[in-house]
Amino acid sequence: MAGAFRTSAERPRTTTPDGEIAPATGPGDGLSGITAIEATFNPGRAHAFHTHPGQEEVIFVLEGRIEQWIEREKHELGVGDVAVIEAGVVHATFNDGDVPARILAMPEGGSIRFPVNFGTRLFAAFCLMGRVGSRALSGPASLRG
Repeated sequence: MAGAFRTSAERPRTTTPDGEIAPATGPGDGLSGITAIEATFNPGRAHAFHTHPGQEEVIFVLEGRIEQWIEREKHELGVGDVAVIEAGVVHATFNDGDVPARILAMPEGGSIRFPVNFGTRLFAAFCLMGRVGSRALSGPASLRG
């Protein structure tokens, strides 16, 4: 296969309380170095702190605004903004807004390596070591209620 075309309607979509995930590319496409996943975060929802061992990632904001954390640093990102995450680095994405936020996540490689999610105790220890700010424990105010 030299390439492929896939309409939005043809792409598989998974809906969760957090939003929607719609892979644009994946292992079945014959690509060894590119993966792209469209993800929509409903207001007040998040992709909690996690890491991808041995896998870099780029997050591109398509719609709305997100609060993006990379270790203990956070930035509010809007349409056209990008987060570049090195392999194995703890990160999280929060939507603390009133409207859905949509991103294109592009992890390194032709498939997504299983993320390592951090439970509250482990993450609290991570914070105590000075790696992440204390607000990161519970995320935005809308997620703490």
